[in-house]
Amino acid sequence: MNKPKVILVNLDDNDFIRAYFFQRHLLRTLSEREIDSALFSAMDLRQVFSNISGPPIMTILQKELLYKDLQGLHGIPTVFNENKEVLLKRLGHMIRSESPRALIFNSFEPLLCGFFKDYARFLSGSRVLIYDPHKLARMQAASLAAADRTRFGNITLFTDAHVVEPYYRYGFVPRNIKSVNLVLDEDYFRLLRRLGPMTVDPCVLFSGGDSARDYGALEKIAQEMETPYVFVSSFYKKLRIDRVGRRSPYLIYWRYHLQMANSKIVVISLKKHSHPDSGITNIVAAHALGKPVIINRTGMTARYVRHGKNGFLFDDHNEIKRYVARLLNDPKLHRRMCAEARRTFLKHNSLADLTGRIVKEAGRAG
Repeated sequence: MNKPKVILVNLDDNDFIRAYFFQRHLLRTLSEREIDSALFSAMDLRQVFSNISGPPIMTILQKELLYKDLQGLHGIPTVFNENKEVLLKRLGHMIRSESPRALIFNSFEPLLCGFFKDYARFLSGSRVLIYDPHKLARMQAASLAAADRTRFGNITLFTDAHVVEPYYRYGFVPRNIKSVNLVLDEDYFRLLRRLGPMTVDPCVLFSGGDSARDYGALEKIAQEMETPYVFVSSFYKKLRIDRVGRRSPYLIYWRYHLQMANSKIVVISLKKHSHPDSGITNIVAAHALGKPVIINRTGMTARYVRHGKNGFLFDDHNEIKRYVARLLNDPKLHRRMCAEARRTFLKHNSLADLTGRIVKEAGRAG
């Protein structure tokens, strides 16, 4: 393999769709800027997508968006190995012989497992750029990097605002941590917006999430409204089915978002004292699909939902009914909020913008 200027390392072997989009945008941007690159990946995404079988949505994703686009990787030097330890060792051997201008990771795992400690002297002239949206990993990595600015001086972490804030609060500004908004991929959601109307029995009100949601209170409110709704939940098992509602089991990534694409309003009800960024991923996904969001008012949700502009913030669950009624009874207001939700996403939460920013940082090295 010729010595590349930039090496992209994909260690995300769980959410292959998210890993694909991150990898796709980075490689496309590197190619557009004529920067020689190589890929080390814990998952052969071409093989994954060539063997996809299942519901029609995955067939469409495969044919129209994913596998066809991945064929373009044939000209990029690539190393695949499902064993991450072996993959990182192979990467280490390349770094020993000639350090690249930059390394780009989509996971904080190398920071946590000691990879950079082992190869620090070989990376002294390289930039290391990391973005990982998973909660636990990014918080651990941010704390680790902030605690040792000398060892990790050439590593830049792109992480969410709430991870950075505690350092600012105590007067410490880590130079190697860059605050970014949560980002998702526009192409994926553009396809889902087109597929949304294809689904049957459309729901007016969609609500979903994980254990941080207050489903008990939300169910009570929903049943008081004569509005079709659907719950998507993996934790709350006591939802009752009545004449205007339907309970769904937990849906994986794309089905979850497809249901959202077929809804007019996204309602998220958080428990008290939930994690600071609870609900943020769903807010961004809803905005990507052009859906107004109704959610509890917290410090973080207020950053993403501007009350009366792209959604509503409530302090009391009883306000939900009023806001739902306003959106359903005023089509002009609903259309205006839908448009503003899309503008918010494109301006602040597009994956393409983040990968462009990362590649720009990589281009400054060497």
